[in-house]
Amino acid sequence: MVPTTAYLVACGVDPDVAERRIAGIATSCSRFGIQTKKQVSAYVAQCMHESRRFTKMEEDMNYSAARLMVVWPHRFTGVALANRYAHAPEMLANFVYGDRTELGNRGIASGDGWDYRGSGDIQVTGRFNFIAADEVLGTEYAKHPTLPRTTPSDASLMAGWFWFSNGLNQLIESTGNIDLISKKINKWQGADELRTRAGVYSRCYSLAYD
Repeated sequence: MVPTTAYLVACGVDPDVAERRIAGIATSCSRFGIQTKKQVSAYVAQCMHESRRFTKMEEDMNYSAARLMVVWPHRFTGVALANRYAHAPEMLANFVYGDRTELGNRGIASGDGWDYRGSGDIQVTGRFNFIAADEVLGTEYAKHPTLPRTTPSDASLMAGWFWFSNGLNQLIESTGNIDLISKKINKWQGADELRTRAGVYSRCYSLAYD
């Protein structure tokens, strides 16, 4: 299956957005072997959810204090600290991601949290992931991290790389379990978000063709 503009629109993407984004999405699917009904439906659904139906190519770090305590309860245990980081995207990104050594980020003061915040259609996060993507794609995302956040083709390419490198084609094909895919993309999500993602996938799958 090759995704088309009409397919994206039927799945719920704005027609103008679908027209602008289809070339990069289709190229990414072709390059990374995202071809079957299950694979394309799952990939498009997850990208739609992560990117607000392909309208956002970067993680939105603009949170209220109340929302911060919900999203990062272990980081923000009190209102005073949450108020300090509320509606301060760059400062917040460096605080919650900058010291994540498992992501390859080099400390809060390094600026890595902001530079390597969620990017592309699946919102890939962390310096290690940008470096790994470069090794496969021949890109320079680690050096120029704004590319997958500002260039639609790079947003799709980064998402396709993440999908392929995490074995998500094989996982959805062998299990058909969209919750497993969702947890590979964001392991911290709750039951409500899993249901939302599953609903998007169900619609995309019902409209797909073999």
